[in-house]
Amino acid sequence: KAYDDAADSDGDGLTTQEEFVFGSDPSIPDGNASRLIPILIDGDQAAVTFRQGKEAREYGVVWHLLWSTNLLENAWYEDGIEFVSESDENLWWQVVYKHEKSNIKETPRRFFKLSVEMP
Repeated sequence: KAYDDAADSDGDGLTTQEEFVFGSDPSIPDGNASRLIPILIDGDQAAVTFRQGKEAREYGVVWHLLWSTNLLENAWYEDGIEFVSESDENLWWQVVYKHEKSNIKETPRRFFKLSVEMP
C-alpha cells in the first residue's frame, strides 16, 4: 500500500481511509462536507443522506445505517432502514435511506450512525 490509512495529509480532520470511503480527495481539505449527514424528518419518516465513494464501493466497502433511541446503551439497530435512492455525483454516490419511526409518542428520539465495513 502506498498510503497510510490513518494519515490526514490535507489537514481537514479526515483520515485517508475516511476520504476514500466518502469519495473525497485526500489532497484537498473538505472534511466538513464529508462529515455532514443531513436528516430530514417528514411525518413518521426520517430520511438520511450520505456519500459513498465510487472507488470504495467498487473495492467492496459496505455501509450500514444504524439507529437507536438513546446514546447511553450500545443498542443500535438496522431494522426499519430502507434504501430510497442514489444519484451519481462524479466521485461519489449521493445515497438516501429512510427509517419508519414506529411508536413515535413512546420513543420520540432517534439517533443515527453510519458504520463502515472494510473488505
